[in-house]
Amino acid sequence: MDTTLYEPDITAYTKPEVDITITELSRVTSLTWLQTFIDDMSTTSSSNLSKTLPKTLHEAYVHSDISMLPMYTLPTPDKQNLLQGEVICLELGGSTFRCGLVNFDKGTVELTHLKSWIIEEHEKIINSKFFDDIVERCMTVPSFNKFLSNSDAPMAVTWSFPTDQDGKIVAMGKGWSVRDGYQNLSVSAMIESGFKRYGSPVKVRKVINDSVSTALAGMASGELSMSLILGTGVNICFQLKNTLLNTEIGFFGGLEHPTKYDMLLDDRWLHFDSPWNVNNNDNLFQPFELLTGGRHICELFRLVWEDLTNVDEVSLPELAFGRHQLCGKFFCLFSSVEHTDSYIIAEASKKYGVTLTTSQVICLRKVVTSILQRSGSYVRQAIFSIYEFYTGIAPSRETEISVPYTGSFLQYCSAYQKAIVEGTSIRLRLIEDSSVIGGAVAAIL
Repeated sequence: MDTTLYEPDITAYTKPEVDITITELSRVTSLTWLQTFIDDMSTTSSSNLSKTLPKTLHEAYVHSDISMLPMYTLPTPDKQNLLQGEVICLELGGSTFRCGLVNFDKGTVELTHLKSWIIEEHEKIINSKFFDDIVERCMTVPSFNKFLSNSDAPMAVTWSFPTDQDGKIVAMGKGWSVRDGYQNLSVSAMIESGFKRYGSPVKVRKVINDSVSTALAGMASGELSMSLILGTGVNICFQLKNTLLNTEIGFFGGLEHPTKYDMLLDDRWLHFDSPWNVNNNDNLFQPFELLTGGRHICELFRLVWEDLTNVDEVSLPELAFGRHQLCGKFFCLFSSVEHTDSYIIAEASKKYGVTLTTSQVICLRKVVTSILQRSGSYVRQAIFSIYEFYTGIAPSRETEISVPYTGSFLQYCSAYQKAIVEGTSIRLRLIEDSSVIGGAVAAIL
């Protein structure tokens, strides 16, 4: 599957209808429930966001300490062409920790070594053990150990959570928590201290957000304007004059009429004012991330599934997945137009031990389509609003906007990509390993 570029079908966006054929209708007797769900998803689409987000972005740029943050001053073009040397970059994402060696030589960029570790839900705690664990993981890889044995080995850190301009921890999201005493601590100081205890005197040259890393990786490949992160969570970075701004877009947006499933995800939709300006560091409220991030889309699907086990006409089987345990691969099984109903039935049984009928699969595919249509409309409107912010021009659906992106959920969910670009001239361009490469770019410039 080529995920590098998606040319949209230039058609006006309309809410999804239940376009089930007469034959299918005889197998799906839950049509009323399904139409109600689709209507609910359509009612909570991003139409109101187009009116409120441009103004809110400006207010946050002026007043907020947690969003619309200037994070990186771009070097002059002559310095951008002088990338030279080798850097090790650590990247902490919502569900993975990665370490990579990046080599720059005469205008070329090469990721020579890369190692990735899955972060389990019970490990998502920022404390002293966390920093010790990532140091140990790096030092057990021979190529990294050799590089890190050098005096003051240059290091970059891509941190996929809010920090201030000094690289201090502001808050965590995506299921992570921070132990007392670790908020407002310097990420670079904690990592340097951990490696020093291991006998490796590294020097962290830069701590940057993953959206900024993706933007810098886009610069290294000849394109820089706006970048999108959409994996476990979501974020957008863009260039304003010679500065890269980290929007922390997850704090924006909202729902005037949340569905019961949205309320099960988070019940603060109607009484949390301006989360982009003031938030709860112990339990972040991130409306845009709840609506668009892979972690929450999958959980929303699980909640709907759980509800459908009690709808007589559907009677879905119980799932083994607990809260926030339904994986993206299972969700995407139902989203791909390339998968036949019989293929989904076979894969669900073989890989997940779930027995489904054809009518149940048809219903679930409609559910997934409706969820992605809503999420895609929010991401699309955010791209339009941010484009308007940095150009001063309100885009039309014919305006060509190229958006470098990274994030496994969006990368492997082609239906989500289509839902975002639908009816527009937005182009999504995948930049692989951008969080590691972009972090290294920031450290060496």
